[in-house]
Amino acid sequence: MHALHRILVNLEKIDITQEYLQNNREGAIDCIKDYADSETQDFYGAVFDWRETTHVGGWSGEFPENVLLGSEKSELLLQQMQLCQELQKEEINSNLKFIEEDAGSTLADIVYFVSKEPIKSLGSLYSLKTIANLLSGSYCFDSYFYDIDDGTSRINDSTFEKVKQSPEKWALVLFDYHI
Repeated sequence: MHALHRILVNLEKIDITQEYLQNNREGAIDCIKDYADSETQDFYGAVFDWRETTHVGGWSGEFPENVLLGSEKSELLLQQMQLCQELQKEEINSNLKFIEEDAGSTLADIVYFVSKEPIKSLGSLYSLKTIANLLSGSYCFDSYFYDIDDGTSRINDSTFEKVKQSPEKWALVLFDYHI
């Protein structure tokens, strides 16, 4: 299964200035991609089993370049963050619905179901783990987003605000993940 993951990069952390971007855009883009790649490499095996980092695979028609610079495309960058936030909410709601139908709607129901049906409850346990990951900001395949600066997959008002306040300091790197 493939998913488009968006990695938020603070350009100040890697000394990418607007002047450097203007004078050596291609080199700056490569540095940004390399940084996003190296900062997320430790998630190999947990979030992805392989990934494409030089382009966005099946999303290449929509995103010919896999780096969105806040200085050039701040609205698109924010739209992609908003989309990830919505996708995370959909994942939470979908998994919650599955748990409610499978095991019940209270924690006591779920605990009882797991203790009585250890094999049948594996799906509910996986869904519960996915919900916990998304709510806690643990980076996972179903989060579709990772903020390197804050070390989280959570997208909240402060995430949007920091990008809106200084879009030129941010880039969103798009990777095609597989799991």
